[in-house]
Order: sequence, then structure tokens, then C-alpha cells
Amino acid sequence: MANEVYHNYTTGETLYFCVFKTTGNVFLSNGESDEEWGTGGRDADSYDMAMTEAGSGGYYTGDFDASIAVGVYRVCVYLQAGANPADSDLALAEGVMYWDGSAEINMATLDTTIEDDVIGAGGDTLEDLSGQMDVLSSQKSQVLNVYDDRK
Repeated sequence: MANEVYHNYTTGETLYFCVFKTTGNVFLSNGESDEEWGTGGRDADSYDMAMTEAGSGGYYTGDFDASIAVGVYRVCVYLQAGANPADSDLALAEGVMYWDGSAEINMATLDTTIEDDVIGAGGDTLEDLSGQMDVLSSQKSQVLNVYDDRK
């Protein structure tokens, strides 16, 4: 995949993004490892991932690094003020990326990846669970809900 990170902004600017783990660590620009921001004297120039403007319409895109493992990440887009990324650059937007190791997981991709056997016959599926509930009902077993009314 490509262009998983995108942002609309004034045309002709330089934007970049950084990827953070939910623990707060940030990935190095090559995406191969993460660390606490500023480790070893590093700054934004060590963590930036490039974005490019498509034409001159102010639509910027960047590639989420495929070396980043499956997981949930925070992505922050910055406006580069000087010649290089700097810690003082303005953060423009932040969002969450659900990453499967090669592409973003979103509602459209999730819908296509749910296999029929998750909701169909075989194994420990929802269909089996429904059948097990039917067996309990036919044996006059009870499933009780307990509510805490002591609020």
C-alpha cells in the first residue's frame, strides 16, 4: 500500500508526519525501531516521515512504513517551518492508524477481510454459539442476567 497518511493544507508547504506507539515512543524515520522522543539527542529530523503534495492542490500524502509491525498507532502531521524538521514545528493534525503490517485497517478493508467462516458453519463460530444457545433453551436451562441496582 501507499499514501495511507494524508492531509489537506495550503499548497506549496512542506509537511511530514511522525508515528507514535500508544506507549508514547516515536518511530525513527526508517520505521525500524522506536524510542522515547529525544533519545541520544535526536530531534524531529530523526523521526520525520516525508509527505508529498499531489500536484498543486494542497493534498499531501505519505507512506506508512511497512517495517512497522501490526498494531495501533498515533500519527501526527507537522508543518515544517525551516530547512529541516524541528521540534518547534507546528502540529497540524493527529489521528489513529490501525495497521495490519502492510496496509491500514479501516471499515472498508475490515469488511472484506471478515471470512465467511467467522459467521458461518464450522469451528467455534457465531453459528455454533447460536446452536449451543438453542440446545440450552431446549433443555430448559436458564441463562440469567445479573443487574446491579445499588447505584
